[in-house]
Amino acid sequence: MNSVILSGRVATEVNFRVTKKGKAVATFLLAVPNRMRKKNEDGSIPTDFPRIQAWGKIAEICRDYLIRGKECLIHGIISTNTYEKNNQKIYNIFVTANTVEFLGYQKQVNGDDNSSVSDDNEIISSEVGMPPISDEELPF
Repeated sequence: MNSVILSGRVATEVNFRVTKKGKAVATFLLAVPNRMRKKNEDGSIPTDFPRIQAWGKIAEICRDYLIRGKECLIHGIISTNTYEKNNQKIYNIFVTANTVEFLGYQKQVNGDDNSSVSDDNEIISSEVGMPPISDEELPF
């Protein structure tokens, strides 16, 4: 089973582009604390920076709403690709996001800071995988 769940903060600006075939793709790095590794000399928890890739509608939403420093939860799969450069194979490993959940995210209404609406857990899901389930749908 290929499944990844990552929680962290957006570490870079979202890089958005459209492929030659017209598909939207967004990439960014996610700062994820790694509590399994030994603490740094200053006592801080080491951080990993996996590359996240989102496609289609999720890519567009990431472009519009994710900014550096915002906390989010990524559900996805480990993906790889290879290419050759100077007769040497280059391997890329990244996470393809199926679902992006904005944690503690604030959406502004009318562009006015005083009229912001807090969406504690706004979930954006792609066609791949299970759709999100709201609390009202749970039987308990």
